[in-house]
Amino acid sequence: MKLVACVALSIAAVTAAFAQDSGKASVLADKLGDAFQKSDLQGINDVVAKNAAVYWISQKYFGQVAFDKYLRGQFDSDDHRTLSFNPDGGVEDETISTSWGTFGFTTSNSNNPISSQLIGRYTAIATEVDGKWRIISIHLSVSNPPDGPTIIN
Repeated sequence: MKLVACVALSIAAVTAAFAQDSGKASVLADKLGDAFQKSDLQGINDVVAKNAAVYWISQKYFGQVAFDKYLRGQFDSDDHRTLSFNPDGGVEDETISTSWGTFGFTTSNSNNPISSQLIGRYTAIATEVDGKWRIISIHLSVSNPPDGPTIIN
């Protein structure tokens, strides 16, 4: 009976560990969201690798330069923006970390009372780059993207 109880407790502990995704990829995604909300391009560049693949809702950006160009446009055109991540789970070891779940993305402008709000799924992958953990791939998707897919290099 004690063996069954020990096995049940072990399974519960492992399940709880996966449900509370506090892995490196999840933490970096939260930092990305905070920096996005503050229009902090340097903060974003601190958590996203220079050669990262960013699949941003309906567009693909390969590398920091292309992604930065998009972000500058967002920061110039919208007064308010939020990006929040709600992880469902994640897995990591010493070399790679993953996180997945849902995200919320909103933008608005004081000159235009209509705001844009998207809710979808995300996957983030992080690894150590130049001695610091960074996101090397992040994929945000919605069931009906606002525009057709675009690849930006």
